[in-house]
Amino acid sequence: MRSTPATLFICLLPLLCCAEPAARQLVVAAVQFESVDGDIGGNLKTAEGWLQQAVAANAELIVFPEFMPTGYHLGPAIWESGEGMTGPTVSWLVEQSARYRVWLGTSFLEVEGEHFFDTFV
Repeated sequence: MRSTPATLFICLLPLLCCAEPAARQLVVAAVQFESVDGDIGGNLKTAEGWLQQAVAANAELIVFPEFMPTGYHLGPAIWESGEGMTGPTVSWLVEQSARYRVWLGTSFLEVEGEHFFDTFV
């Protein structure tokens, strides 16, 4: 099994808006860590530790890896990790975003009826 090092990358971006003469700065954090396949609760707990580090670095927009909550277990078991828009991932994003007053994003395997989507929220 290949191990990917966990990383937190912080970047300060100037935002320019034609309606405002002055630029506003936005601190963005990109988090990279290897999720445990199928362990949504554990992966969200790991993500919260990275979220706290990003908030401590004054990040306002924090993005996590694709399929961060579910991992990338490519096989029949992946379909067991699908969740709806009211599932644990979206609930976690909403709760943490409100708690820390930041913007968060990740993708997850969304299930709607018989259909599956790689959804970014």
